[in-house]
Amino acid sequence: MEQPQTFLASLVRVCLELRKTAGMQPHNVAHEGRINPSTVFRFEKQQGDWQTKTDELINGYAAIAGLKPIDVWRLALEDWGRALAASSQPGDDDEPDQTRPPRPSTETPNTHATRQGHGSGRRRGSQGPASLQAAG
Repeated sequence: MEQPQTFLASLVRVCLELRKTAGMQPHNVAHEGRINPSTVFRFEKQQGDWQTKTDELINGYAAIAGLKPIDVWRLALEDWGRALAASSQPGDDDEPDQTRPPRPSTETPNTHATRQGHGSGRRRGSQGPASLQAAG
């Protein structure tokens, strides 16, 4: 089975598309983001050290496209979602998804009461939710 696309690949794809659509070169992104052009080249090739300049990179791409940086992130997330949906095959739901962590429980355990041996964890004299209903 094909490996799902990473978010980084989507982010790079969106940024490249924005740059090319704007008719700009990597040095234009670097100028707008106030970074070295080599950082833009490394980002677009997904190589080397560019991660410390992520905000500057996204600001540069947003500026040349006339967008806000949050719009660049949103476009990348949407692209990533489409890529993941396209990479799933019928019948894939039969196999457990090893890349997704289990969902957290919606119930919050009362660890304080359990540790302290106080049963329900209510303070003495507390009437609980029933007292709130009678007051209302």
